[in-house]
Amino acid sequence: MWQADPQRLSQKLSEHLGLLFTATCVKVPGGDWRLEFVPDGVHSNQGFMLRFDLGWRSLTGNFIPGPFAATLLTEMRKTALSKQITFRGLIEKAVESRAEISLRVNGTTRLVADLENAGSEWRALELTLHKSPLGINTEDHLENDRNLESWVFRFAGLVFSLLPLEASEAVAGQNPEGLPEGSKTVVQVNRYERSPINRANCIAIQGDSCKACGFNFASIYGPLGAGFIHVHHVVPVSQLGEGYVIDPAVDLVPLCANCHAMAHKAEPPLTVEQLRMILKADPGSGASLGR
Repeated sequence: MWQADPQRLSQKLSEHLGLLFTATCVKVPGGDWRLEFVPDGVHSNQGFMLRFDLGWRSLTGNFIPGPFAATLLTEMRKTALSKQITFRGLIEKAVESRAEISLRVNGTTRLVADLENAGSEWRALELTLHKSPLGINTEDHLENDRNLESWVFRFAGLVFSLLPLEASEAVAGQNPEGLPEGSKTVVQVNRYERSPINRANCIAIQGDSCKACGFNFASIYGPLGAGFIHVHHVVPVSQLGEGYVIDPAVDLVPLCANCHAMAHKAEPPLTVEQLRMILKADPGSGASLGR
């Protein structure tokens, strides 16, 4: 009988987002399984949990903030204003794959694609993804693992598109074990690196095939290459102004290793359209691209 492997999933998710997670898997009443992921180094009272309930050919993901995560939610509200395009892009891809996503702010259901009008203050936040049917709990264990991993990554990317990821000043003298409601806390998640999140969201929105030649690593290398692709900055990082907010749907593009290298052979780097024109000029060149 198939069962999710929390250690393998937490390792894969950690690699995907550039952030360490700890995962547990428990049996819930009715015989289904529940996966819970929490980020390392963030106290559960101040941080959050990603919870996935695995039913018969279905998955439900939930974002669960800690009991003293008021500061985190406040920062998420601020972040949401600058990340609407990314969030909307991830929503659209999930809906295209026939998933249902709901957002409740302060107990009121909101339109997931309209963060600008999702309340000026977030005191409570519920973000849920439901996917059914989904190929899990089948006889094909490898396919179960692949589908579960794919949707765990998608939901985690959706959540991380709203998290405050810039560096912040530490607040001294706080006790996360028993903070009074409304107290200021250290939002430790702010320390996390942004680039892995942007990379993950670029792949979630645009896929893991090269946008220039179409090469897909999984098609050649199987599970070893699943989800692997280089991510290219359309505008070089050195040219981005201070405080620029990267949109993974526009500012980043998936390229195979060869196309990525060729793009940087020129100054400024070649565009995806220019790479495609080169490949069209030499029809035989695309056959081995990416290998």
